Amino acid sequence: MSVAVSRLFKFVIGLGLTLIAAVPASAQEFYKGKTIVLIVGTAAGGGFDTYSRMLARHFGKYLPGNPNIVVQNMPGAGQLIAANHLYNRSQPDGLTVGHFSGSVIFRHVLGDQSVMFDGRKFGVPSQPNFLPSNMTL
Repeated sequence: MSVAVSRLFKFVIGLGLTLIAAVPASAQEFYKGKTIVLIVGTAAGGGFDTYSRMLARHFGKYLPGNPNIVVQNMPGAGQLIAANHLYNRSQPDGLTVGHFSGSVIFRHVLGDQSVMFDGRKFGVPSQPNFLPSNMTL
């Protein structure tokens, strides 16, 4: 291997390691000292609420920066109040997450006039029906 190729190889490896190390640091800085709000579309005490509170209790330990997670219940209108709030009032900063039935999104497709969001713009990172306010399809 020539000297030039050896230097290029070392540079590429060093750059790659630097970029890999920088990504978790930036995520840690972003979440450090912040609070993630988990909006639940049902009343306290039900299945969605119980699942959300269990997740909130433990999930922050596994995110970079160890953010606090707060559950906020917004029951009513078949979970539509929570979905409308998430879409229209939440900041698209990744710190607000919705937990409600996926059928609420389908109401947009059916032409429900009480839906105040575009169901195509809600992102679904994984089940069960958690919808961060900053994701789009």
